Amino acid sequence: MKRFVQLVLAFSSFFLTGSSVLAQQPPDCYTCASCSVTGGTTAVIRSVTTGVTCGTGLQNWGLAPGTNSHTQFTIGAAQINNIYTFSVCNSGSADNTVMYITNNLTPTTAIFACDDDGCGNVNGLSQLTTRLNAGTYRLYVFRNACMTARTTPIQVQIGCVVPPAPSNDDPCGAIPLPIAGNTCNFVNATSFGATNSGVGTTPPYASPSPNPACFGAFATGNFVGGDVWFTVTVPPSGRFALETEEPNLCAGAIQLVRNPGGCGSTTTFSHLYPTTPQYGCVLQGPTGPGAVPAGVFSGLTPGETVYIRYFERNNNEPGGFRICAYEPDPAPGDNACQAVPLLTPNSCNFQGFSLDRTGPMAGFATNPVQPSAACGGPALYDMWFRVTLTSNMLIYGLNVNTEASSLTDMSMAWYRVQAGDPCDPGTSPTLVQVACNNDQGGGNLMPRIVSNAFGTVPAPAVVGETLYIRVWANQWGTFNICAQELVPPVNDDPCGAILL
Repeated sequence: MKRFVQLVLAFSSFFLTGSSVLAQQPPDCYTCASCSVTGGTTAVIRSVTTGVTCGTGLQNWGLAPGTNSHTQFTIGAAQINNIYTFSVCNSGSADNTVMYITNNLTPTTAIFACDDDGCGNVNGLSQLTTRLNAGTYRLYVFRNACMTARTTPIQVQIGCVVPPAPSNDDPCGAIPLPIAGNTCNFVNATSFGATNSGVGTTPPYASPSPNPACFGAFATGNFVGGDVWFTVTVPPSGRFALETEEPNLCAGAIQLVRNPGGCGSTTTFSHLYPTTPQYGCVLQGPTGPGAVPAGVFSGLTPGETVYIRYFERNNNEPGGFRICAYEPDPAPGDNACQAVPLLTPNSCNFQGFSLDRTGPMAGFATNPVQPSAACGGPALYDMWFRVTLTSNMLIYGLNVNTEASSLTDMSMAWYRVQAGDPCDPGTSPTLVQVACNNDQGGGNLMPRIVSNAFGTVPAPAVVGETLYIRVWANQWGTFNICAQELVPPVNDDPCGAILL
């Protein structure tokens, strides 16, 4: 369960045992085990709306022994910015407890928040601090593990504070992130006390219901308010990177938007990459599963102000974090204009490359906007290559193969120029997809395409034309790639028959 130093400090005057303040613990990111809580048929109905007055003291809730013993309470709309702490630290219980708050009343309830050892001792008593959305909840305290009944009553102390909103609670108070070359200088920040700025993003979201589209398992980013804002001025290279650290929360997200209407307008925000909505929100850094939000963004307009919205998913456990912006060294092949040329001998000679420092694409469009799921899309961290088509390729085909290195699961698509020039954004360049693959089969999850079909849009392919090859993965890492011009064997016709 995530617990925050700031929150414990805020409640330290409430939760005292003699003269000692409760131990302050860093977040443990949901280390309590998952639990299917059977709701039970009886509950003590309580109201924090009237029973817990923020900033004035504690309320004690007694829980009887038994597996289904719980208390039911309601949070109203006026209480959604309050921060609540539920604690059995001072209960005198000798049990190892685990505490769950559930957010519905069905027989098997959904976990909203949980804690196993928030009072400071491993396998000890529980304390959790959380923001609660409007709704009805149940509070359970088990002995040792989920659904293990306590044999004695226990007292739960509930406290509440109304935190002040941070200075960057809305876009007009956005904190500028300085860029000093290729160096990350973290800025300390917090989402503690943040409210919903009411800013929508179009397309496809309209104010006042912002719900940033995200890549990955959390399709919507679980945005329910509690956002804070930063700005970055795009450097002359048109490229910048963001990194975050989460010492006091475990589930942040960042959304990048532009706003030509200025900070006071809540209706003109749009995704930084309007044609690739999964970049509207970043939940995971590029170094692998579980990495904190981070990314590299290129192809932007120098001098443009980019707004960065940071929020804690579900808005239930806000806390401190750090964020920085810097100008990274360019990544080879980060877009089609910088595509790396591939040699095309008549055999496959693998070369090693890396997706490190690659990021979302900007400056030109692809058709379709993203490769389909069947092709391994969408493309998040991608690298571009190019091949000049030959007469043999048009007749016999081209083989582009990949080989695993630190990356073992990638995808590939081939593109031709449909309109414009990929190196001149003023021409509205568009690339059309002509082939794609996301695994070779037989357990090999690396892509391979062998084809002489290059499509007919905008016209049939011709000798000398550039074919663009895009490979991608859902994180940074290394891989190998080769391109091979297919040529007929010497005995392709009777005149070349091999004498036996």
